[in-house]
Amino acid sequence: GTATFFGNLIGTSATFSGKLSVSNSGADIIDLTRSSVGTYRLAISGSNAFSIFDVGANTDRLTISSAGLATFSNDIELSRAARTTIYASSTNQGVQLKSNGSGVLQLNADGGGNVTIAENGGNVGIGTDSPSSKLDITATRTAQLTLIELSTNTLSSANDDEISIDFGRGLLNKYSARISGYISNYSTYDGGLKFYTSSGGTLNTTPQLTISSGGNVIISKSDT
Repeated sequence: GTATFFGNLIGTSATFSGKLSVSNSGADIIDLTRSSVGTYRLAISGSNAFSIFDVGANTDRLTISSAGLATFSNDIELSRAARTTIYASSTNQGVQLKSNGSGVLQLNADGGGNVTIAENGGNVGIGTDSPSSKLDITATRTAQLTLIELSTNTLSSANDDEISIDFGRGLLNKYSARISGYISNYSTYDGGLKFYTSSGGTLNTTPQLTISSGGNVIISKSDT
């Protein structure tokens, strides 16, 4: 059958076998409040002046506005055994991750997994929203501008430690060349550059050209 209530319905439990339809001209259509602590509440509203969905405690934890904007007051944790996906529902819309103020935007895999940017014909831009190459880094020109910094916190105390850029096909473990920045004197952090070539996709263990910290150029052998 049908039960109609005028005013507020207050009870400890209720069971409905059919459809529950609630209509109210006020602010909150459904308001579930913990009786002993009035600040804990779940409210669903129908007025444009209020949120559509509101979970509150001492302060609101989650609100969804009438325009569909969800606002969280604390961290968001998504847990799924396989994969969690965030995507734009329209092909001409993007997904934006934004850190306001001076906060840091971090992408990390706490379990030691890889963090990847998988492309499907697109480009990656840093400092530009219209990258023209696979990786496009744009910055305001200064007298001495560093666009990319490669560093490590785990260098040993031995000389000739290297930080490298490799060229090749990593998935096939085949490489054509390597450029390395190296430390020639660990105590003074003097350093230079080493250039490696390859044979049959395997990088040579000896650099073909070295530029020392003093500016000397060392060629391991000459091509004939």
